[in-house]
Amino acid sequence: MASLGSGLCILTKLNESFRVCAALPRELSEAEAKEYLLSNAVSMAYAHAKSCFMTITGLSLMWVVVFPSIFSCAMAHDYLSKDVPAD
Repeated sequence: MASLGSGLCILTKLNESFRVCAALPRELSEAEAKEYLLSNAVSMAYAHAKSCFMTITGLSLMWVVVFPSIFSCAMAHDYLSKDVPAD
């Protein structure tokens, strides 16, 4: 882990070819850092999809579809705590 500003930076290898670097708010263990990054990724992906669908439905003649909020921290924790078999 390398220093980046006031936080820490973790490099995570995804799909064997892509690396993500993010400043962490404080010093975290590797498991906590993975959960933090996954939680942020889930939150950003959901927010993007939500805004796209709400914009599209807002342009239709039907009512606007409103999506509920999600708890990305709980989703990340549940996903990482499962025993996922390796393929």
